[in-house]
Amino acid sequence: MSGTPAWSRLSAASFWRGVTQEIAVRSRDPHLIGYSLVNQAQVRTDLGDGYGVIDLCQAALDEGDRLFPKVRVMAMQQQAHGASLTGDRTAVDHLIDAAGGLLHRVDDDLPWGNACRRTPGYLEVQRATCYGRLGLGREAASLWSQVLDAVPGTARRDRGVYLARHATAAAGAREPDQALEIARVAAEIAVETRSVRMARELAVLGRAMRPWQDAPVGRDLAEILAPVTEGYDVVGVPKPLTDEEITAALASLPGWERQGDEIARTYEIRHHAAVAAIVTIADRSRRVQHHADLDLRIDSLTARITTHDAGYVLTRADVDLAHRIDAIVAAHQALPLD
Repeated sequence: MSGTPAWSRLSAASFWRGVTQEIAVRSRDPHLIGYSLVNQAQVRTDLGDGYGVIDLCQAALDEGDRLFPKVRVMAMQQQAHGASLTGDRTAVDHLIDAAGGLLHRVDDDLPWGNACRRTPGYLEVQRATCYGRLGLGREAASLWSQVLDAVPGTARRDRGVYLARHATAAAGAREPDQALEIARVAAEIAVETRSVRMARELAVLGRAMRPWQDAPVGRDLAEILAPVTEGYDVVGVPKPLTDEEITAALASLPGWERQGDEIARTYEIRHHAAVAAIVTIADRSRRVQHHADLDLRIDSLTARITTHDAGYVLTRADVDLAHRIDAIVAAHQALPLD
């Protein structure tokens, strides 16, 4: 084969608006098609389109027992997120419970979508998130307490994200003092890990605590969050790195190079492995709300990253995403391009 099909040039925006689905359909793999539908539903969740989420997940679930249990679990839990956006708590609980009945059957060896068996309390994390979206602050806070008991101490980033959400749920339950105490621990982990995702979650907490911003508890929270939000604006958008900071960051990213206001790396990788890697990269990117431009060729994959939200400059978010992409591509048997 030679040449590069027009659809292989993947921008962050176009990727989520059909290219993933096209790649999946071309593969004729019902499991990958179902997974890509769930990924598109995740994007609709971020956009607040509950009915769109429900419809996309139902399209995947219509395949029934043809789908691996893992894909069905993913579709059900994501459909629960759609139900939470439409205010349907009954549907949320029904879907999460139904997904729970399938978890013990997840036994495939697909390299993508494994959070459901890798993450302790995975479905209760989804339920707690849905409850928070439904405005059920007390119930969400109670669930987060249970989830956190199951998170191993080694999973520092997950624990920090869940703590931040727990604190936000406590704020929603009108318990600002409890939110403050939970935030202290989350902020310590955020400083330690320099997680962009955690910084964004803590920015959400800051907005949830605005009713108390002039009270002592609000001032204490601002002091706690200051080291975390130092590189971010008030809505959680990362601030630009200096040239010196960029040089230092690239020293920890072999194979990446600066190209103007973006960083880039090319991986040598088999075409079908690259397609699977792209799906996983897109999934992780959606979770941290930061995306790369991906250029897929017959025997290579190039990633280019900049922070669009900050005005096409390099930020901490780009460095964090580069590390994530390295890990994902390595898991799909990639080799650096000499």
